[in-house]
Amino acid sequence: MAVRTVKPGLQSIGNYQLLQKIATGATALIYEATDMRSQNRVALKVMRIRKEEKIERDRVEHWLHEAVIVSQLDHDNIVKIHDAEMLDDGAYIAMDYISGYPMSLRLRKQEYLTVGECIRISKAMLRALSVAHGHGVIHGDIKPANIMYDVVNEIYILTDFGAAYSKHMERQTENTIVGTPAYMSPEQLAGKKLDGRSDLFSLAVTLYHLLTGYQPFSGNSLPELKRNILADEPDLNHLTLPVGIVEVLIKALQKKPYMRFADAQQMLISVEYCESQLRERMQKQV
Repeated sequence: MAVRTVKPGLQSIGNYQLLQKIATGATALIYEATDMRSQNRVALKVMRIRKEEKIERDRVEHWLHEAVIVSQLDHDNIVKIHDAEMLDDGAYIAMDYISGYPMSLRLRKQEYLTVGECIRISKAMLRALSVAHGHGVIHGDIKPANIMYDVVNEIYILTDFGAAYSKHMERQTENTIVGTPAYMSPEQLAGKKLDGRSDLFSLAVTLYHLLTGYQPFSGNSLPELKRNILADEPDLNHLTLPVGIVEVLIKALQKKPYMRFADAQQMLISVEYCESQLRERMQKQV
């Protein structure tokens, strides 16, 4: 990676001055950085590539292609991508720096969602997915770590479209699993062609995890996890949630895509109906 020293103690990649590392992932590092052209603060996701690994380079090229598509999505609940570039031995994506935290931090702190938070996150993510799916983009990696809470604007933002793909570009190889297995839909685990209903399944798994502190499907190995996702029904009886919310989760977690909500907008309408019912009950109790 072409990292240059621009000032004592400061380094840069491309037009971005690195300030500090803020996250480390399986395939990338994320830095807080400054765009030296505009002086705006950004989050810079940086991936290294070993030159001899053509498959890895193909994957990163696909990732950058999707970044270009996602950069065209304009919605408050979708992270804004400003720049993406392939370098000789790596690649980067520059996106909005979000002053806040990922929802995975709530899990680490064992601070689980309230019903109100569950509804707000659901609405934000479904609005984001409705826009993305409307442009033919499937996120492919909905999970707590990819939902950020912006403490300044008090909104939830869907981030990291690194596993995404769209109608504009098929996956590089067949039967390739890209994403986080514990949150995947059955069809995604099987390496099948996906549509937006796969993201709805992953969102339901994410909400279940954030509400309870544990995942609806588990396994000590990938084959065991895959078997459980394909065959097991999650236990929702113990959840102390309004019936309407439980019914939304049950429908979104159906094994067969055709048994789930038809799209993100339909699921959003159901969540909003649950919210209105809860509000009415609270008003009657006052």
